[in-house]
Amino acid sequence: MQSPIIFIQIKDKRIYINETDFIPFLQTNIPEHSLSFKVNENIIWEVKTVSHDLNSKIIQLEVTNYNPDEFTTFSFQELKFEIEKIEFRELIWSELEPLLSSYKKIDLMPLCKKEQEKDDLSSSENRFQTLPQNLDFSIASSDVPKKYHEVFSFPFSSIKFHDGHISFLEKFKFFRGPIEFKIFNPNLLEEFEYIKSYFPKVMGIKKFNVLADIEITDYRITGTKATSPRIDLIDHNFIEKINRRRVLDLSKITADLVGSIFDLEELTKSSGIPNLNSLPNQTEEDVIKIFLEERDIRNQKQIEFLAFEKQSPLEKIKFNLKPKFGFIFSLEGKSKFYCWELLNHNATYIWSLKNQNSSIDLFETVEEEISLIAKIGRKEYRKYYKENSLNLEYTFYALHHNKVNVNPEIGFENWKNKLEGLIS
Repeated sequence: MQSPIIFIQIKDKRIYINETDFIPFLQTNIPEHSLSFKVNENIIWEVKTVSHDLNSKIIQLEVTNYNPDEFTTFSFQELKFEIEKIEFRELIWSELEPLLSSYKKIDLMPLCKKEQEKDDLSSSENRFQTLPQNLDFSIASSDVPKKYHEVFSFPFSSIKFHDGHISFLEKFKFFRGPIEFKIFNPNLLEEFEYIKSYFPKVMGIKKFNVLADIEITDYRITGTKATSPRIDLIDHNFIEKINRRRVLDLSKITADLVGSIFDLEELTKSSGIPNLNSLPNQTEEDVIKIFLEERDIRNQKQIEFLAFEKQSPLEKIKFNLKPKFGFIFSLEGKSKFYCWELLNHNATYIWSLKNQNSSIDLFETVEEEISLIAKIGRKEYRKYYKENSLNLEYTFYALHHNKVNVNPEIGFENWKNKLEGLIS
């Protein structure tokens, strides 16, 4: 503690040094079974240190103000040394009594200093009018509300989403069963239950902190309140981050799907992530933008050019998962071309029909070729095409991304010029 004059707070049979550090009554000279403090009072005392023994870790305190007007430093006080016991000296009964809901005075008087007899008698007489003598109110006061303040962590995986709030159950030593809490936030929706696993991913934590107040009367829960700074952070921008994370996870799909090429709807369904009404519905171009904004992509300029300048408006961009995640673009030129570009790879694969009047479906052919590449590899596929090109009804081209690391601008321009010359 930084100064001889400090503040302490008394609640829940604990002596708080600040908002979190406390000493239980068991580790003080206060007879906890002989009194109960009023639960609806914010009891903060100004105290001074009378003595402190570093070896026994006992500190003696004297109360200098039972009702201070200003105590802002309380929250910032720090324990500079270990305390195992607090001993109060010279308590003033006339100041202490109004703070108590029940007590056994005979047990408390050894802690109090002697006051003027008149004051003491007056106080006793007033007390006698309202409380029978020799009655242990600590036993007969279950109808007096008891309040608890708890700080704990709770896993995202165990919460349940509702419109406007989340709910969860937690157990404590002071109550016989689990207690239900609700944390309110107008941005929360019941359908977030389906994307619950994304909340810890985006926040980077598995559990969130909870500040809870519980009121118990006659062994029943009569009031609860819970808040969490992390839950308060959930807003439109946070949900947009979840949506972007969902998009990035499309590249991680490992399901054994039939076929090699998928449209966005098929891919989203395969991901197991429902398209919630509260999440924006992306276009294929939106998906590509998110990948390029969130990841450092080696062939970013090539993907941008194909997606936003050369993609045919008559078709939608397609996706593939094997051998790695990539895009299939449809290009219009002297004939139809399908162009395959993988993330962070060094070549663009292009197919077109030798005879535009051919009866084969170019898209189906490209899907078969990509499946073949997934099985035998890109190097073996180029060898296969070279050996069989005369007998095939399609033409295959591989445009390499040269000088990407040495001079990206020149490398991209060379690639672009080759592509334009090929399809024009």
